[in-house]
Amino acid sequence: MFFLGSKNLLGFDIGASKIKLCVAQIKSNSIHVKKYFEIPMDKNPIHQGEIHPTDKLIQKCKVALSKLKIKSKKVCAGVAGSSVMVKRVTIPLMEDSLIHEQIRWEAEQYIPFDLGSVILEHKKLDLKLQPDSLEVLLVAAQDHFVMQVNQFIQNLGKTCACIDVSSFALSNALSRTYKGLPHKTVALFDIGAESTHFIVLHRDELIFSRDVPIGGKAHTQEIEKAMGLSFQEAEAFKKASVGEWPEQVHQAVLSGNKLVTDQLTGSIEFFLNTSSQFDLEKIYITGGGAFTPGLLEALKLSLQKEMEILNFSDRVKYSGDPSLKNSFFQSGAVSLGLALRKDK
Repeated sequence: MFFLGSKNLLGFDIGASKIKLCVAQIKSNSIHVKKYFEIPMDKNPIHQGEIHPTDKLIQKCKVALSKLKIKSKKVCAGVAGSSVMVKRVTIPLMEDSLIHEQIRWEAEQYIPFDLGSVILEHKKLDLKLQPDSLEVLLVAAQDHFVMQVNQFIQNLGKTCACIDVSSFALSNALSRTYKGLPHKTVALFDIGAESTHFIVLHRDELIFSRDVPIGGKAHTQEIEKAMGLSFQEAEAFKKASVGEWPEQVHQAVLSGNKLVTDQLTGSIEFFLNTSSQFDLEKIYITGGGAFTPGLLEALKLSLQKEMEILNFSDRVKYSGDPSLKNSFFQSGAVSLGLALRKDK
């Protein structure tokens, strides 16, 4: 089910704190987001490689779908986390018809799952890094997790026409909104609540993907410790105007910035150490956590790379819920990438 899709898909991005719904169309090379909605969750439904949405969450999703009057039955759902793995591998030059068997052999070396219980896919890359060889992205997902996602969608009265890896959806959104990137090799951090999607594109093609286990929750936990608050109280402080922050919150956010910066810097260093053929020219950041005060500056200082906030507001027409417009442009990239999936 990976990489496949059909027209008029509903993008269904299952995050740690929200589910994001997106309906979008492309007409005359212009992207139009027609509907967008966010469903807040009390807790992450994905835990230890399993997804178990509560009856309450299923009902909230049904209410949202009814409110949005979404006619399409077909959904493209994003998957990520410990049950999903993406890795670039080098294999000998061969006919396309033979790649699948070679990929199974490669998977035995790299995939930390029982191959009898995984769905394996691959994508041949348009890269020539070594003579007489091919560069291929190997994608693996535990089949029980994929079936659980599929069942979740069916419980909403929808059909799961496509299951996509969230990093591929993110890549799809970036390459479509920043089509013809002036830089050959760019990275993107999508900083969520509990984790960060880290991807690298070379000439608009995904070549590296990793989920980094840190996000905006790190700042909330630092505020929680510094102020002796509950998690909910600390989260409310974090979302308040910076001018209303007491000094302890300022210092806690600085500590959170350091935690996030250290982990993301380590991920960049890992990519550069294992992919010396590529010169990383620019880094974009997006997601709700990307807008934490001082984080972009801390990352720039640590990475010493050209960086900016991903901004596709002038590249996408938005006619969804006006109250969610800013939130969409800040953290809706994965849901947009899912909604834009088409038949191959």
